[in-house]
Amino acid sequence: MTLAHSTTIHFGEDALSHLEKILNAHHAKSCFIVTGKTAYATSGAQQKLAPFLRDSTITFFTDFSPNPTLEEIEKGIRAFRKNPIDVVIAIGGGS
Repeated sequence: MTLAHSTTIHFGEDALSHLEKILNAHHAKSCFIVTGKTAYATSGAQQKLAPFLRDSTITFFTDFSPNPTLEEIEKGIRAFRKNPIDVVIAIGGGS
């Protein structure tokens, strides 16, 4: 069996306006959120995403430095693979 995967990237100030459509299109019930240790709350993302993610299982990955090392990236991949994930959401930075 072959699984089809799609990658869509939305970034910038209006990126949030696409989220509900993306979640619905992928029937997303499980989200992997990659964000700095405090960025999710301090950026306002937690409050803004709450209505969209209220029925989703959320796995956070925050264990990385501002300029992630290969080891930190591999740790993130392992965390991602531990759970069935429908959608990845990245918040903050850009390194």
